Amino acid sequence: CFAAELEMLADADAGRQHVFVSFDVDSIAAAFCPGVSCPSPIGLDAETALQCCLRAGMCKSVRLMDMSEFNPAVEDYNTGKLLATMFYNFVMGVSMRP
Repeated sequence: CFAAELEMLADADAGRQHVFVSFDVDSIAAAFCPGVSCPSPIGLDAETALQCCLRAGMCKSVRLMDMSEFNPAVEDYNTGKLLATMFYNFVMGVSMRP
Protein backbone atom coordinates (compact mmCIF):
# COMPACT_ATOMS: atom_id res chain seq x y z
CA CYS A 1 0.00 0.00 0.00
CA PHE A 2 1.15 3.60 0.32
CA ALA A 3 3.53 4.78 3.04
CA ALA A 4 1.58 7.94 3.94
CA GLU A 5 -1.70 6.04 4.26
CA LEU A 6 -0.09 3.34 6.38
CA GLU A 7 1.36 6.03 8.64
CA MET A 8 -2.09 7.60 9.01
CA LEU A 9 -3.56 4.22 9.99
CA ALA A 10 -0.76 3.69 12.52
CA ASP A 11 -1.44 7.15 14.00
CA ALA A 12 -5.15 6.31 14.24
CA ASP A 13 -4.30 3.07 16.06
CA ALA A 14 -2.00 4.90 18.47
CA GLY A 15 -4.63 7.55 19.19
CA ARG A 16 -7.45 5.02 19.44
CA GLN A 17 -9.44 6.79 16.76
CA HIS A 18 -12.15 5.15 14.67
CA VAL A 19 -11.58 5.08 10.90
CA PHE A 20 -13.94 4.54 7.97
CA VAL A 21 -12.15 3.41 4.79
CA SER A 22 -13.94 4.22 1.54
CA PHE A 23 -12.23 2.60 -1.46
CA ASP A 24 -13.19 4.25 -4.76
CA VAL A 25 -12.64 1.43 -7.24
CA ASP A 26 -12.31 3.96 -10.08
CA SER A 27 -8.74 4.24 -8.76
CA ILE A 28 -7.95 0.75 -10.09
CA ALA A 29 -6.75 0.53 -13.70
CA ALA A 30 -9.41 -0.60 -16.17
CA ALA A 31 -7.27 -3.58 -17.17
CA PHE A 32 -7.99 -5.02 -13.71
CA CYS A 33 -11.33 -3.37 -12.90
CA PRO A 34 -13.31 -2.42 -16.04
CA GLY A 35 -16.77 -2.34 -14.47
CA VAL A 36 -16.64 1.11 -12.92
CA SER A 37 -18.33 4.43 -13.56
CA CYS A 38 -15.20 6.07 -14.97
CA PRO A 39 -12.67 3.49 -16.23
CA SER A 40 -9.11 4.69 -16.71
CA PRO A 41 -6.07 3.15 -18.39
CA ILE A 42 -3.93 4.20 -15.41
CA GLY A 43 -4.39 3.42 -11.75
CA LEU A 44 -3.66 0.81 -9.14
CA ASP A 45 -3.04 -2.77 -10.13
CA ALA A 46 -5.15 -5.52 -8.59
CA GLU A 47 -2.39 -6.71 -6.25
CA THR A 48 -1.94 -3.22 -4.77
CA ALA A 49 -5.70 -2.88 -4.23
CA LEU A 50 -5.80 -6.25 -2.49
CA GLN A 51 -2.82 -5.35 -0.31
CA CYS A 52 -4.47 -2.04 0.69
CA CYS A 53 -7.61 -3.91 1.76
CA LEU A 54 -5.61 -6.42 3.78
CA ARG A 55 -3.64 -3.67 5.53
CA ALA A 56 -6.80 -1.68 6.25
CA GLY A 57 -8.35 -4.78 7.79
CA MET A 58 -5.28 -5.35 9.97
CA CYS A 59 -5.61 -1.84 11.42
CA LYS A 60 -7.57 -2.13 14.67
CA SER A 61 -8.92 1.42 14.36
CA VAL A 62 -10.71 0.66 11.08
CA ARG A 63 -14.35 0.02 11.91
CA LEU A 64 -15.96 0.22 8.46
CA MET A 65 -14.97 -0.20 4.83
CA ASP A 66 -16.90 0.32 1.64
CA MET A 67 -16.15 0.11 -2.05
CA SER A 68 -17.77 2.68 -4.32
CA GLU A 69 -18.29 3.25 -8.05
CA PHE A 70 -18.83 -0.38 -9.10
CA ASN A 71 -21.06 -0.33 -12.18
CA PRO A 72 -22.25 -3.84 -13.10
CA ALA A 73 -24.07 -2.42 -16.15
CA VAL A 74 -20.64 -1.81 -17.70
CA GLU A 75 -19.04 -5.16 -16.72
CA ASP A 76 -19.82 -7.38 -13.78
CA TYR A 77 -17.81 -10.59 -13.96
CA ASN A 78 -14.13 -9.65 -13.53
CA THR A 79 -14.83 -6.52 -11.53
CA GLY A 80 -17.25 -8.36 -9.27
CA LYS A 81 -14.68 -11.08 -8.60
CA LEU A 82 -12.02 -8.47 -7.81
CA LEU A 83 -14.30 -6.60 -5.40
CA ALA A 84 -15.30 -9.84 -3.66
CA THR A 85 -11.60 -10.69 -3.28
CA MET A 86 -10.90 -7.19 -1.95
CA PHE A 87 -13.60 -7.65 0.68
CA TYR A 88 -12.19 -11.10 1.50
CA ASN A 89 -8.72 -9.57 1.99
CA PHE A 90 -10.18 -6.92 4.28
CA VAL A 91 -11.88 -9.60 6.40
CA MET A 92 -8.67 -11.65 6.45
CA GLY A 93 -6.88 -8.57 7.77
CA VAL A 94 -9.51 -8.18 10.50
CA SER A 95 -8.95 -11.82 11.49
CA MET A 96 -5.22 -11.09 11.90
CA ARG A 97 -5.71 -8.32 14.45
CA PRO A 98 -4.09 -8.86 17.84
